[in-house]
Amino acid sequence: MGHLPAAEGVPATAGSGPRYEGLHGVDEQVHLADLPTVHAVYRRAVIGLPAG
Repeated sequence: MGHLPAAEGVPATAGSGPRYEGLHGVDEQVHLADLPTVHAVYRRAVIGLPAG
């Protein structure tokens, strides 16, 4: 999800996302229970951006 703002030209210095295990491994996985919180954080951030 951290790449979504970047795709819209928003520079980022850090990102947040769901907790994960096995990064870039064959058993890579995220904690799905974290997705509603991550979505809410990104939604508040995007709504707070100036239009234009």
